[in-house]
Amino acid sequence: MNGRIAGIALLALGMAAGAWFQFSRRAPEGRPAVRVAAGEASAPDSSDFAGELPSATLPPPKIPDQLPQFSLEDRSGKTIPIASFAGSP
Repeated sequence: MNGRIAGIALLALGMAAGAWFQFSRRAPEGRPAVRVAAGEASAPDSSDFAGELPSATLPPPKIPDQLPQFSLEDRSGKTIPIASFAGSP
């Protein structure tokens, strides 16, 4: 019984120490931040998108007229063709 209580106390002490360490750290600027070597990103401007096509000029995707013919087995081993699902959502 005493071993169980000691284990629980040790676990609680470890959790408290981890929480204190996590929440007591601060960035050098005084606010939480992630430091990166690249610095801070600038705001986007129109030249950033010069090489991209607007989505309105892309053709809509074409749905094929015929589906490929294949079959799959269910859990009991019975083969079910994909055509049996025609018209199902």
